[in-house]
Amino acid sequence: MKTYEYLANSILILKHNLPGVFEQNIYNATVNGSLWTLPVEFLCYVACYLVWRMGLTKEKIMAYTIPLFAFGYILMHIILTENKLLISALRPCAMFYCGMLLDTYRDRVRVRIQYVLLNFIGIILCTYLEVLEYGIILFLPYILIYVAFGTKKKLSYFGRKYEISYGMYLCAWPIQQTIVMLFGGKMNPIVNFLISIPMIITAGLLLQILENRYMAK
Repeated sequence: MKTYEYLANSILILKHNLPGVFEQNIYNATVNGSLWTLPVEFLCYVACYLVWRMGLTKEKIMAYTIPLFAFGYILMHIILTENKLLISALRPCAMFYCGMLLDTYRDRVRVRIQYVLLNFIGIILCTYLEVLEYGIILFLPYILIYVAFGTKKKLSYFGRKYEISYGMYLCAWPIQQTIVMLFGGKMNPIVNFLISIPMIITAGLLLQILENRYMAK
């Protein structure tokens, strides 16, 4: 019965363990911990649709949501300080909002290396001041935008055809857990990373190839 309960993940009811799977692993028996983000992603997409329907994504209006979002995020962070599970869900929600913001004002964003350096300095300062949780949201999105669109050989061109990051994200955990299991249930995390990363990249690429073929039909 517990095996069938795992299928509840497909309807956003999280079930992390399967009977007899990875039970001897040092990192607990979670089969695919990455699935915890599925409900968060779903709610973010719903929120995105509602915000769009209300007309809040228009350039003249979106700017007014920034102070509201900042206040709400800080308030929720304070209220949920003791709830590590809900705190972990706040950051991806904030990054999703940053993505919406950057998309709305994409024609005004100037992607330049000097601004990237300033954002790196901002992250370093936030680390020193022990407020990195906020620094990541303020400064990391611009750095990622530069990596994707500001480099000479833009990674966005590759991503249009082979967007393997999400496939890697979904496959990484079970691949790494399997490798740990084959090594007796425990191993050095760096060794695990070096062994598993080629397999994870390959899995992400294969999933993208299959998706491309399916979409081409």
